[in-house]
Amino acid sequence: MAGSLDMIIPPSALAVVLGSLADISIGKLLISGLLPGLLMAGLYAAYILIRCRLQPDLAPPYTPKRVPWPEKILLTLKYVVPFFVIIFVVLGVILFGLATQRSQRQ
Repeated sequence: MAGSLDMIIPPSALAVVLGSLADISIGKLLISGLLPGLLMAGLYAAYILIRCRLQPDLAPPYTPKRVPWPEKILLTLKYVVPFFVIIFVVLGVILFGLATQRSQRQ
């Protein structure tokens, strides 16, 4: 299931290959994969949560530990923000034309 997310969510090597072979804008391909990819990830997570609520024996036992809010914010900054920075940098570089070589067509 998660393998299909890799092909959709930027930075996707498959989108770059498809765009170069089919002469399609790579930036538009990457942007068009963002919403469906996030939607699929959310639906996968919802399915897992619902399934584990209905049948708790499918998931291993878990006892959450209490983490104070300042530590949660620091952990979020440490692990989640870099992921989004990579996505926005890749899309920004492509959309602003810094990573593309545009040929002049006659």
